[in-house]
Amino acid sequence: MAIAACALVAFPVVAGAAAPTAADRVTFGLTPSSVSGPDGRAELAYAVSPGEVLYDHVAAFNYSSEPLTLQLYPSDAVESGQGSFGLALATAHQVGVGSWISLPAQDATITVPARTALGPGTLVVPITVHVPADATPGDHAGGVLVSLSTTGRNGSGQEITLDQRTGTRVLMTVSGTLAPQLAVTDVHASYGGTADPVGAGTVHLSYTVHNAGNVDLGVALKASVSGLLGAGVQARLPGITFLLPGASVSGSTQLHGVWPQVLSHASVTGTARTIGTGKNVALAPVTGSTTLWTVPWVLVIIVVVLILAALLYRRHRKKHPRRVSAHGTRPPSTSSPDPKVEVSA
Repeated sequence: MAIAACALVAFPVVAGAAAPTAADRVTFGLTPSSVSGPDGRAELAYAVSPGEVLYDHVAAFNYSSEPLTLQLYPSDAVESGQGSFGLALATAHQVGVGSWISLPAQDATITVPARTALGPGTLVVPITVHVPADATPGDHAGGVLVSLSTTGRNGSGQEITLDQRTGTRVLMTVSGTLAPQLAVTDVHASYGGTADPVGAGTVHLSYTVHNAGNVDLGVALKASVSGLLGAGVQARLPGITFLLPGASVSGSTQLHGVWPQVLSHASVTGTARTIGTGKNVALAPVTGSTTLWTVPWVLVIIVVVLILAALLYRRHRKKHPRRVSAHGTRPPSTSSPDPKVEVSA
C-alpha cells in the first residue's frame, strides 16, 4: 500500500529544534500510476528474474493551491526499531532496490501543478527497474519518495531544515528458492519480587526476533513464564508488521503477577506469516526460552532470621542451664515427723 499517502513524514535535522506548525506544512503524495494517471495499485510489486528490466510509472499529486517543487528519488527499505517498514534517507548510500530504480535525470526535481476544482494537481513520472544479474532469490524491498525541504529558524534562532517526505513501496520477489525462516534469540529474564513475603512479582524479559530467511515476514509475538508448580503468566507482545530478510528487531516487556516458585521458565514465541504479493503462508511457531530464579527473598530472609534466632537461643541455653535458687521452697517430705521429747527438771 502507499506509504503515508496524502500525509507527511518530518525529519528535523537539528536536535532540539522546535516542531513546525500546521501552517508550515503542505500536503502532497505519491502513488503507483499508469502513463495516464494513478491506477489504483496499492504498491509497486513485481515478480522478477535476475537481469530483467521493467518500466513503470508513479504519479505525484499536490493538494496545495500553489505549484509545488519536490525532490523525487528511489530508496532502500530499512527496518525501523519498532519492527515496521521504513525507507532510507536521500543522503544514504543505496545498495538494494534503491539502486535498482532509475529516474529520468530531469525528473530528480519535479514541479507538481496546484490543485483545481477537479482535484489535486498531478504529474506522472516514468521509472525504470534494472534487476541485477546477480540478484539473490527472495524478497527485496525499497520505495520511491517525494520530499520537500524547507529551512527556517526556531524560537532560539537556530536554523532548522524540515524534510517532509512521502512515497510508495516497491516490493520485488526475485525468482529462485524461497526459504522463509524465523528465529527468536537472546532471550533474557530477571525477577523482581515484592515486600510481601508471599506476594507475586514481576519478570523483566528481553528478546530478539530475526528473519533468517529470504522472504518478508509479519510476526505475532507472545511471552510466557511458568514455574515448577506449573502456574504461569502469558502476555501478547507488540507484533512486527514488516521484518525484512536478514533484519532483527529487539524488544522487552514486563510480566506481572508471577508467583515465586524458586526456578521458572520464560519464553517468547513468534508466529510468522509471509507477506507480499501473492504470498500469505503461516509458518510454524518458533520459541526462544531461558530459565531464571524466582526466589521469594523476603520470605527466605525471614525464615533464615527465625532459624538463626532459634539456634542462638539454643546455644545460650546450653551455656547457661537453669539453676535452682538457694532460697527456693524445699519440697515437702513424705515421712512422718519426729516425735517431740520433753525433759523434766
